[in-house]
Amino acid sequence: AVKATTTLNAPSISSTASTSKGVATVSYSGSSNAPSGQTYLVTLCTNSLMTIGCTNVNPYSSGASVSGLTSGVTYYVTVTANASAGYLSATSTVKSVNVS
Repeated sequence: AVKATTTLNAPSISSTASTSKGVATVSYSGSSNAPSGQTYLVTLCTNSLMTIGCTNVNPYSSGASVSGLTSGVTYYVTVTANASAGYLSATSTVKSVNVS
């Protein structure tokens, strides 16, 4: 097994939006040192500690829609660069989105 020696640089959330009921989109820039084929996980939770009412989408592409969220609720969002051979995962800072 390859020892994970490189920590990925954290992805950066550039914007969040909710243009239709129960749906949010998250735009992000990926890890600057990621290998080709790097995948990302988006997590949306109803508390800023990221432990309650969470929805995960993996793999997640920047700008894709996440549906099935509760209308009228503020969700807190992170994007995580998934670990891969030789690389350790890294998570963005938390942003929020008000779901329509």
